[in-house]
Amino acid sequence: MNNTSYHQYLSEQIDDCLRGCGDAWEDSVNNHLNSVSEKLKSTFEDIIDLQQDFRLYQDSRRSLQNLNDFSTVIDFMEQLRITRGQQLLNEKAGIIAKQISKFKTDEEEIVFEGGDETLGLICPLTSRIPETPVISVKCKHVYEKNAILNYIRHGSGGGQVSCPVAGCGQFITAKDIREDEHISKAVLEAKKKDRAEEYQKLK
Repeated sequence: MNNTSYHQYLSEQIDDCLRGCGDAWEDSVNNHLNSVSEKLKSTFEDIIDLQQDFRLYQDSRRSLQNLNDFSTVIDFMEQLRITRGQQLLNEKAGIIAKQISKFKTDEEEIVFEGGDETLGLICPLTSRIPETPVISVKCKHVYEKNAILNYIRHGSGGGQVSCPVAGCGQFITAKDIREDEHISKAVLEAKKKDRAEEYQKLK
């Protein structure tokens, strides 16, 4: 198995761990196993950190043209971590919020501001609903057009970067970015709903 295949295998294993932990966390919350749910929440967050670290490692190896000097790769990784610090925090918060939105309590189902219409429409780079939404034809994730193109342009992968959605792992280029009629309509509807909710708050 070559390095690319092995790294893809590892990425898939981490994704599977996150899904499994998320399912167990949801079950523990819905069954009121508070001490268990707290431990699973912490584990879920740790797995997200692992996902992000592995992606930074992959990007570092690719930027250094698969240099085998481990210490150099780790140093480069730490530089990327600093550069992408806020983005990584936003990604992590988004994944946790999406997971928590699946939980139900006896009193109510947890709902996040903006409602379900916004799930999947938030750009991972701006943490907002895009003004000019585009998608990757490879993984179908949604981005703000200028944000994703700048991310690709200034990335260290020679025009190829990992999708900024944590846990995706798909490599994308500017050629993979497209406008999508259905996503544009969904974004417009989500914005209308948000504006209506804000208006109601002011009344």
